[in-house]
Amino acid sequence: MTYRYTKLDDGEGLDGEPRYEIDDVHGFTVCIVDEEDEARLFCAAPDLLDALADLVERDRTEAASCGFSDDEMSWLEDARRAIAKAKGGVA
Repeated sequence: MTYRYTKLDDGEGLDGEPRYEIDDVHGFTVCIVDEEDEARLFCAAPDLLDALADLVERDRTEAASCGFSDDEMSWLEDARRAIAKAKGGVA
């Protein structure tokens, strides 16, 4: 899913600052956040998740070919839990 954000100049954000509306590719508002950093992270999250999943699989494959087990690479399990959590599974 692809998202985009736009600045709302309604003055209803924190301390009268602007808020940011996040829309999906069909133009439907998904949420409104108070910080631009939050809006950018929300929009980037699907790409970040895909990149992490690709990295985990590539690194697992490379490690296995060198004789390492998943137990010897604890970050892989941390990454798998994060991916499962992001996809709504058990973390």
